[in-house]
Amino acid sequence: MISKPSEREQKALSNEDRLAAAFDFWSEPELWPGDTSEKVFLARALDKAGRAKFSDQWTGRELVERFLPQFLSGIPYTLGFDGPFRWYLEEVVGAHIAPADQLKFENDFEKVSAALDAYEQHEKLAREYSLRRAGMVLEAAWRALRDGALKSSTLPFEGDGKFRSMPASAWRTDAAPYRFEYCIVNRNDMNNRETIQTSPSEWKMLLHSTGLQTLEHMAPSYIFVSRESLMEWIAGLNSPGGCADDALVLHSRKLERGQAHGTVSTTLLERFLRTYADGHRTEAQCKQAAQAHFEGKRIPDKNVWRVVWRGLPPEMRRPRGPSR
Repeated sequence: MISKPSEREQKALSNEDRLAAAFDFWSEPELWPGDTSEKVFLARALDKAGRAKFSDQWTGRELVERFLPQFLSGIPYTLGFDGPFRWYLEEVVGAHIAPADQLKFENDFEKVSAALDAYEQHEKLAREYSLRRAGMVLEAAWRALRDGALKSSTLPFEGDGKFRSMPASAWRTDAAPYRFEYCIVNRNDMNNRETIQTSPSEWKMLLHSTGLQTLEHMAPSYIFVSRESLMEWIAGLNSPGGCADDALVLHSRKLERGQAHGTVSTTLLERFLRTYADGHRTEAQCKQAAQAHFEGKRIPDKNVWRVVWRGLPPEMRRPRGPSR
């Protein structure tokens, strides 16, 4: 008999439902409000910023993929194939587990476990750096909006169809980043999380079923930015020039294409270093130990190694010893 989901599992499943709604919104740009000659919907503006900042490293999926669940950082195994992201687990299984091996699964738990192992080995690194690129774009946009370099305005879902200026001061609040979930805001209460974290499709159903007057105090507006300020802002964005970032992107792409078979994943490398590095061993000693521990596999190149090493807590690291 299957036990009742725990409170943690219920919370995770509820969170998956919220993520799934946001994923659907970002997957269907054809349903977004149209741009004008002077205004660009914020969601499209963010994608343009990503392309300007990261050039060909920007896949165009970053802003969508930030809503895929990160299975190994909190989603319980037992939710597995019951949640709204069942299709994603199925996709991971199909992409990375041979059909003959799939036939060996005796139950859903074995299938979920295999899917999560495949996710960690083949998907997690690329997902982490997709999320990192999206985060950098969102942070840059928030800075530009609150500084006034990127000029925003609102357009109501229902009403007179007129744009209304949104002052830079409206972005100087900790609630502002939540507006990037659906690129909407409640003009009467711009920090209202209930409004900005409800999908536009759900809002439209509510408005049409209850009437605008009933929900007027909560009704959202789309966020747009002026085309002129957007063009000026993205012209100043720099593509990532750091060799470490380039190395990580290249490494993640190799993993995706299967060209790095036999190379230790950064996830496993970090896990080993967190147990071995103790603040007394030098970086060179830790690298030598990792090579011995993962005998028969390649350690990621020096730029990837450097990023993983620098990501450890300071108390675990010592100044580098002599090269070996």
